[in-house]
Amino acid sequence: MNEILDNTEDRNNSGGKRSLRDLIENGYEFDFAYSIERAFEIWQKDILGFSLYALLSSAIIFISVFTLVGPLLLAGPLMAGYLVVAEKIAKGEKHEFGDFFGGFQYFKDLLVYHLIIIAFLVIPIVVLIVGNVLSSVFISEIFLIFFPLGYFLVIVLSIFVGTVYLLAMTFIVHGKMRAWPAMEASRKVVMKNFWWFLLLSIIAGFIAQAGTIALIIGVFVTLSLQYLIYFATYEKIVGLGDRSNEERDVLGK
Repeated sequence: MNEILDNTEDRNNSGGKRSLRDLIENGYEFDFAYSIERAFEIWQKDILGFSLYALLSSAIIFISVFTLVGPLLLAGPLMAGYLVVAEKIAKGEKHEFGDFFGGFQYFKDLLVYHLIIIAFLVIPIVVLIVGNVLSSVFISEIFLIFFPLGYFLVIVLSIFVGTVYLLAMTFIVHGKMRAWPAMEASRKVVMKNFWWFLLLSIIAGFIAQAGTIALIIGVFVTLSLQYLIYFATYEKIVGLGDRSNEERDVLGK
């Protein structure tokens, strides 16, 4: 396992990265086991730092709830902090605890990204609510069919959106791409192996919450693993380095 960091660093520094257009058009090999193993390898390099940051960032987000807009403004940059430090560790660079807050340098694009995600999810929910109200008032029989069907479609849409944009944050942080190009890059890359990414998101979420099984405080030890798994997946498929010059290719311009 200790060779993983060195091998990946050599690959990323070799200049042999495939273009996003190539990945999107021709696909790639999805190495599920590598993503998990690589994430744990990086995590073990600074378990204490990742755990303390998980505790601190969770506390900040919890307190920000009382400002209503706080979570929207802070959640993205704080979660991106895991990715910033993961990249430093992957490259063999020294890092300090303050580097976990490096996600704030991507504040604007992370905010735009989250606003778009919210729009994707809130609009159909609003339509569902309005439709339920109208159908219950005017045609009660339709309500009995519309509500469960609409509820099911919203759940499916939420899972789909969460999966196809799973790599959007990594494209923003590591690829230095703007919000929408990053989201499009994520969607097009993920759709080449959608079901593998769906399984990965489920397993990553389970691992992140595994700490609650033994002890509630344990979740802060394992929480970062979810983002490290996404980082490892991005690193393996896309590679580290600036991808902003490929935005036009991703957008099809």
